[in-house]
Amino acid sequence: MASYFSHDSNARNSDKLIALRMKMGAEGYGIYFMLLERLREEPDYTSIKDYNLLAFDLRVDAAKLKAVIEDFRLFSFTEDGKRFYSEGFLYRMQQKDAKSTKARESANKRWRKIQNAESTSAEAVPLHEAVDAKAMRSQCEGNAIKESKVKIIPPISPSWGEESASDASTLAVESDSGHCPHTSAGPACETASPPAGRGQSPIRQRAPAARFQAPTVAEVADYCSQRNNGVDAESFVDFYTAKDWMIGKNRMKDWRAAVRTWEKSHPLKPENQPSYQPKAIRL
Repeated sequence: MASYFSHDSNARNSDKLIALRMKMGAEGYGIYFMLLERLREEPDYTSIKDYNLLAFDLRVDAAKLKAVIEDFRLFSFTEDGKRFYSEGFLYRMQQKDAKSTKARESANKRWRKIQNAESTSAEAVPLHEAVDAKAMRSQCEGNAIKESKVKIIPPISPSWGEESASDASTLAVESDSGHCPHTSAGPACETASPPAGRGQSPIRQRAPAARFQAPTVAEVADYCSQRNNGVDAESFVDFYTAKDWMIGKNRMKDWRAAVRTWEKSHPLKPENQPSYQPKAIRL
């Protein structure tokens, strides 16, 4: 629900959107709501005014995207003209954020009230109730000790050998009788356990994941040169810098993989493609 925003079921019937649909059809309507989705993902609900970048992200024509933003009074621009936003969408999100903040504060207030009430009731417990509670706790601990004296035959491990397996069986039998084989009148022995460091596999700890580091234009250019893909390294870095190196809602993990995906969406122009030199056939 972090990226939720409300959508009226009759939004298509507003005067501005009817004009949009009359000129650009369902395609313009879809571009409009994809722009709203992008605005929802921005912290301040405004978007950068870079039509080429936005067109690539939405996979639409840049001229059509510009027409949706500028020709139908659906969006407004900041004073410096570098970003745009939807006044209606901005108002709805501010209302939603205010309700969420108020609900969070109310929940915290109720939680603090419950904690204070529990603390007060704990301090006001009478002495005889405290004694009864202590006795009940002791009884529970005694029952737990009794349950722990259950016959448990440990598995026979190759590292123990036949002698250890025989000892484990002897311990299991004698623990039922309630005495230890080493003392004649002592309490029941604890259940035998494998020796520390024998027959036990070490716990493997997962190595911490490497933190993503944004590449420089030179690094991207060098990688693109190795692949001979004709990708404009500066455009690639500018595009993902504007998105804070995010792919959808997730942080980018491998910029080289992103370059390979980018080159599929930007095939080489004929003049930039490497010339094919057929190999000579030896007769």
